Amino acid sequence: MGGLLEKWKLLKMVNADTRVSAAARRIMIFLLDRENSKTKALFPSHQRIAADSNLHERSVRRGLHNLIDNGYLEILEKGTPGQSTRYKIVWTTLSSKVDNIVQKGGQNCPTNPLNNPLNNPLDKIVKNLVKNTNASYKYVKEGKRKKYNSDEMIYQRILKKTGDPLLAEGWLKLRKSWKKDDQVRADKYARHLECLK
Repeated sequence: MGGLLEKWKLLKMVNADTRVSAAARRIMIFLLDRENSKTKALFPSHQRIAADSNLHERSVRRGLHNLIDNGYLEILEKGTPGQSTRYKIVWTTLSSKVDNIVQKGGQNCPTNPLNNPLNNPLDKIVKNLVKNTNASYKYVKEGKRKKYNSDEMIYQRILKKTGDPLLAEGWLKLRKSWKKDDQVRADKYARHLECLK
């Protein structure tokens, strides 16, 4: 446990949990970021968490207690003067909730915290992250490659598929026509040839 996908899932679950305070939600983001992926070591000071999350230290203490009370965080070793408290993120919370969801009917289960509408902002972030790291998308964005459904790329595919430059030119003429009917016919023809998504 503790990979990027699991972190996202746990963060979504924390955000969907109405018992978790806003400060605790914010703190969880920084705890997940500070956790050592190999050793699982996690011992940020209250000052460090306050600086990371832009919260007051009192809010940090309350938020940490809120996460502990709701089973998302454990204290492994109480801190002493000059040494921070050691924490542990409770990953079993995630697996037990997922098991519960699977037993109750899977993805369509209304109690599934991963389907909660409150999670849409996180879904958008993940989708944007995936899209922006896609090599083809980056090439198109940087102008190194044409869009898949650009007229030029469809023209090339029609030409390659039919081997007839007159058909490809005829398609391009229809596509660039000012008449909507012509454009619709061009799209239908390109889809028929499987050259347009």
